Amino acid sequence: LEPRFAMKFKCSDALAIKASYTEMTQFNHQVATSYIDLPSNTWMPVTDKIDPMKAKQVAGGFYFTFPYGLTLNVEGWWKRMDNLREYIGGNSLFPPLNKWESSFAKGTGRSYGGEFEFAWRKPKFDFTAAYTLSWNERYFESIYRDWYPDRNDNRHKLTLTADYRPSDKIHLYAGWNFHSGNRITAIGYMIPSANSQIPVGYAYGMPNNCQLPDYHRLDLGMNIIKRTENGKQMI
Repeated sequence: LEPRFAMKFKCSDALAIKASYTEMTQFNHQVATSYIDLPSNTWMPVTDKIDPMKAKQVAGGFYFTFPYGLTLNVEGWWKRMDNLREYIGGNSLFPPLNKWESSFAKGTGRSYGGEFEFAWRKPKFDFTAAYTLSWNERYFESIYRDWYPDRNDNRHKLTLTADYRPSDKIHLYAGWNFHSGNRITAIGYMIPSANSQIPVGYAYGMPNNCQLPDYHRLDLGMNIIKRTENGKQMI
């Protein structure tokens, strides 16, 4: 069962309040077998030994409508995830097929934060600015003694989009996306050897203890629209 509940209360023409509760179940686990940021993630199916991931989320927000086509949305959420999996099978990129069920630890996760969206919409021009402040954390008792950030723990996300329509035949688009860097696990320090310069091993400390550089991207586009003689639209 995946119950969902949502409500909306319209205080006036300028203000609405929304709240929701959602439960979700996922029957495939996306797992990473490396602490470095490689495209080697795999999907592991649920079996009689591997439980499905379950999540519960509560969200709510205020939605303001102002004159001159201006809107402002403020939302917040809290999400808990159970039966998550982390790879503990060594340095192999892929777990052994005959041992993969025992190569992953079981833990929980949580995500919470707020989103803010400002929009200005006119007949020929749209502008939207969206900002997200979020925390994404994991707790695996067999891996670390406390909560630690997930590899996709992007603290800040900002998106700016603009759409200009000078005519019915031409649409111009621009979008800029920014988010804080993903996380990887870096070596904390080397364990020295008493009789050799070669270290005995490495100490890593907290998982995902190092943040990669921030990421941003600019997209530009133009759509040319033409209608055929039979009324169909071509872009």
